Amino acid sequence: MPHSIECDFNSHTLYVTDRSNHRIMSYPLIGNVLGTLIAGGNGGGLNRNQLSLPVAFHIDSLSNSLIIANTGGHNILRWVIGASNWTLIVGNSSGFPGNTSTELQSPTDVTLDPMGNIYVSDYNNHRIQFFLRDQSIGKTIVGITSISDNSSTVLNRPISLKLDNQLNLYVVDHYNNRVQKFVRY
Repeated sequence: MPHSIECDFNSHTLYVTDRSNHRIMSYPLIGNVLGTLIAGGNGGGLNRNQLSLPVAFHIDSLSNSLIIANTGGHNILRWVIGASNWTLIVGNSSGFPGNTSTELQSPTDVTLDPMGNIYVSDYNNHRIQFFLRDQSIGKTIVGITSISDNSSTVLNRPISLKLDNQLNLYVVDHYNNRVQKFVRY
């Protein structure tokens, strides 16, 4: 089941998460329409060559990798394009959810800012976590951990996020049926 899509115009490649098949595929924008397995594809699981319900990713062209919201594994992973396994960025590799500053519970989206800092939509913890580049201890920048509400500073299952070129943060606040803008993070 395809879930999210990103296009790398530099390499003329379309990337698609195939959530239920626990993999990410690539497709050329020009020419051949056959897909190529890029990440996962070894059944769902927690081994370093597997993914568990990947729902979103960010293309990191500087490291030639995908930064993956591995929802079922409750973590964020880096999968270098062409590699056969991942490295852990955020969360733990055991697959257990959590709500501390180093843990996630069903992350559903991830993005990077130009400095390499990571923003994570931590769905079941009702928060957006911010991780400085190369750091695994996060800070909640939107929402209150494990508390859902419909006030303007609290989220209810944030499912997606994006940054604009001024680093304003846009969050799809799923169960509150709204998109919120948070000025420069």
